[in-house]
Amino acid sequence: MKVTNKWLLIPYSIVLLFMLIPMVSLGANIVGVDWSMIDWATIQSALFITMECSFLSMVLILMFGIPTAYVRAKSSYKGKAIIERFLQIPLVLPPAVTGIILLLAFGRNGFIGSFFSQLGIQLAFSKIAIVITYTFIGLPVFIDVLTEGFRSVNDRLILSAMSLGDSPMQAFFKVTLPLSSNSLKVAMMMAWAKGIGEFGATMLFAGNIKGVTQTLPLAIYSMMESNLEGAMLLALLMMVLGYVIVYITKRGLKDD
Repeated sequence: MKVTNKWLLIPYSIVLLFMLIPMVSLGANIVGVDWSMIDWATIQSALFITMECSFLSMVLILMFGIPTAYVRAKSSYKGKAIIERFLQIPLVLPPAVTGIILLLAFGRNGFIGSFFSQLGIQLAFSKIAIVITYTFIGLPVFIDVLTEGFRSVNDRLILSAMSLGDSPMQAFFKVTLPLSSNSLKVAMMMAWAKGIGEFGATMLFAGNIKGVTQTLPLAIYSMMESNLEGAMLLALLMMVLGYVIVYITKRGLKDD
């Protein structure tokens, strides 16, 4: 290792130890776990709910996030800067605030939720609430990353495709999207990670109903009192997922 100043290795090593020791501690404690004590049914249920809702959320994020990112990257209009700031607010909101505003909007008596209640559809405290939460907090991340990818595509290439007879839509799918594919992958992974790791907003808006709205973070929270072995196993699972997400994200950024 070549370092310009060897004294810098001291804080570098401290940071590494500070980050790695808790992770290693989790792995060390898992080794001695009595596997018969683990509540496999709860783990399976939480995993399925998390994956199902995150998949549905990602479909919505792709459907609405791609065109929104393109508009941000390639269009200009009056008040654009102000509007875009509102799109980024969920990035800095505390989870509790996110849960409250979603509940006020989509709850039984909410601005949108009351309409669905009249149709006999309950949004809050259901799987739909999880999907809404994942989408709400994942969209800003997705849009931010993909917008930069779209901006990096030279407009001359798009104009060249259109001059050869392609429509704006065809030019988008033939030129813009392929050249932004790495940014798209990174945006998807970061939005997905943001969703599956969500705790506070999900608990407030969707609840912690076992087998219905109990996601992986909520299951860890519930198991901490009654099934510590299961909580540690789920924590390890999420840590491994986190490593995979960071690895894929870094690879995608390098390939851009």
